[in-house]
Amino acid sequence: DAATKLVFTTEPIGGPVGTAFATQPVVEAQDEFGYVDTAFSGPVTIAITDATKVGGAELIGTKTVNAQQGVASFSDLQCTQPGFFALQATSGALTPGVSAGVSVTLTITEVYVKDLPTVAVDSINPETQLSGLAGIRAFTINANPGSPWKGTIYLPRRHNNGPAGETGRGAVFYWKGDTVLTPTGPDLKNPTGRFVEDTAVYDFSVGNSAWGIAVGGDDYVYVTGLASKAVVRYNPDGTNPVLVIPSGTGFSSGGNLRQMSCTGKGMDTTIWYIDDGKVVAKWTATAVDNNGGPTAFAKTTLFTSNDNSSQHYQLLPNSTRDTIYYGAYMGTTGGAQYSPAKFSFSGVRDTAFPIYTLQTGDALAIDSQDRIVYAGFPGSKRFVPLNPRNGTNLTDDGMGGVLSTGYTPNPSVWVWNYVNGTTELARYSDRHYFYFGCGSTTVPATAGSSTLGVFATNMPAPDAKDVVISNPGTGTNLKLMFTMPNDPELIGADIYRSTVQGSLGTKIGSKVASPYTDSGLTAGVTYYYTVRPIGKDPFTGEEYSSASITQYAGVPVFTYPPEPPTNIKATDTTQGGEILVEWTTPALYADVINIYRSLIPTELGPKVKVITSPVAGAPASWLDTGLVDGVTYHYTVRAMNGKNEESSNTAKVSATPSDQVAPTFGGLTSAKDYGFPGARLTWTPAVDKSVVSYRVYVS
Repeated sequence: DAATKLVFTTEPIGGPVGTAFATQPVVEAQDEFGYVDTAFSGPVTIAITDATKVGGAELIGTKTVNAQQGVASFSDLQCTQPGFFALQATSGALTPGVSAGVSVTLTITEVYVKDLPTVAVDSINPETQLSGLAGIRAFTINANPGSPWKGTIYLPRRHNNGPAGETGRGAVFYWKGDTVLTPTGPDLKNPTGRFVEDTAVYDFSVGNSAWGIAVGGDDYVYVTGLASKAVVRYNPDGTNPVLVIPSGTGFSSGGNLRQMSCTGKGMDTTIWYIDDGKVVAKWTATAVDNNGGPTAFAKTTLFTSNDNSSQHYQLLPNSTRDTIYYGAYMGTTGGAQYSPAKFSFSGVRDTAFPIYTLQTGDALAIDSQDRIVYAGFPGSKRFVPLNPRNGTNLTDDGMGGVLSTGYTPNPSVWVWNYVNGTTELARYSDRHYFYFGCGSTTVPATAGSSTLGVFATNMPAPDAKDVVISNPGTGTNLKLMFTMPNDPELIGADIYRSTVQGSLGTKIGSKVASPYTDSGLTAGVTYYYTVRPIGKDPFTGEEYSSASITQYAGVPVFTYPPEPPTNIKATDTTQGGEILVEWTTPALYADVINIYRSLIPTELGPKVKVITSPVAGAPASWLDTGLVDGVTYHYTVRAMNGKNEESSNTAKVSATPSDQVAPTFGGLTSAKDYGFPGARLTWTPAVDKSVVSYRVYVS
């Protein structure tokens, strides 16, 4: 009988991301009784199901093959990111087949892990040098592309009196990137520098100790205290402290602030946090100084968490700003431990994001495209990559999310205490993540009490954003513009071109920047472009690529100067201070409409409006507002093509704004008797911009 459905007869078996499936799928076209229709030779296409697709995950390889005697065999399929994916096979009207699922795993390798010095072992002076036993609960790294401070690590040490005789006032130590981004890492006994202590702005002493820390997109460093909950902004070398969030201005009462994250720069700077009062909030810059550094912030409370943890650490928003992840530690009931939490911005917890029993998850990092959430679990001394959709472990088989694998640093230097140890994570790039682990204050000051390290993943480079192909109008060129992801390891992008949709084609540009012009093309032919950013591993020098297969089409055509717009009119709306300008856009070559205004009939005047992407051949209008009644304005409208060639002038049109419409009173909304001799009246404002006052009549 004829085939009615598709069935996976060989389930795909995955492997590490970036490699083809170890076992490729085989799909049969079967009839209703399960027999192969050997006469079927149609195309069969495989894709990831929407229900299991995470972020920008793509299936690449030959996704469509023609069946041979009812059997479609695939040969080179792979996924562009880790996860557990169900595959769907389709062919015309046949009932689709769905696979049981394929696990694509992440490979994590150690770059280096190092001990921080301790007084007992290293005989250091903690007043002037870093002491790592229990004085550090947070850290951060500068990951700003192109910054001279790129790769700089900051470790804030709280005011500490340790069990091994460690004493030292709070301080912030830092190591420049040229010492951090090396195969062996920095000399932790000799920081590049240290932040000023006991300033008039911020006192690194008991109760106000340096605790949480974050770096903005403009290299400014933000430091907070545990109990004081003030936030101070520093230059990247620790100079020029500015109190940007004073203590007691909006934080929850009794809720210590342990860590924070920072996104954006200048007026777009936002500080995100959860305090021990379970309040999830953000502070957004409201003012900047002459150098663009934020000087004041306003708070927005997102929600109050319903968890049972008494201490909260790292909190991060995803890239689309609709999901919050945070790490919790030390529950209030019986010392219970808490896993990372996932909430919407409105405070709805995602209960599908699993809770791992007795596994503290206080450290978090997210890759730039929301493909992976990395969690630190000090109890099991492990960092685990989680599926951001459901929390399953991306280094397991994808079936249960059991913390049986993940990345465990060298155990000879990993001796954190289970109950009181904490971890911190920081994304340097989508390829490399730095971590810090702090031991308990109740264990001896031994090597490994606190460690600093970095691990590498085999993730492809992140994809380019905002790809646009424009036509310069020469008939032989196309111009590609794109935005590189915010990743400090990226060194350019490879450009691929094909005349066949679905085929990657030939590499025509290697490690290029935007914009890129492709020349020597044939007018009228459709070309398909793929942009793949290239990264360079700072530790090994190895280059790696995005796995993007997204294509962008462009057709080179000859463009000529457009004809001028037609049907030009300028009309007084009689609403006061307004003139409506109308025209019909030319049918060809009009990429932009420019409107000019003058007070002198014989002059063109300045350009007052630019309208992009007008509809060819269609009527259009623009309302010019804020004008002076009684003054005559003269308008000229021009069309412009993509080569910035303008049309000739339209006939000049003129109008004089006036206010001829009487205001319409909205009516009284309430009247309240306050007793003789008073009353309060409220009303709906009149819908008329010329109203400056109201007259009230009493009878």
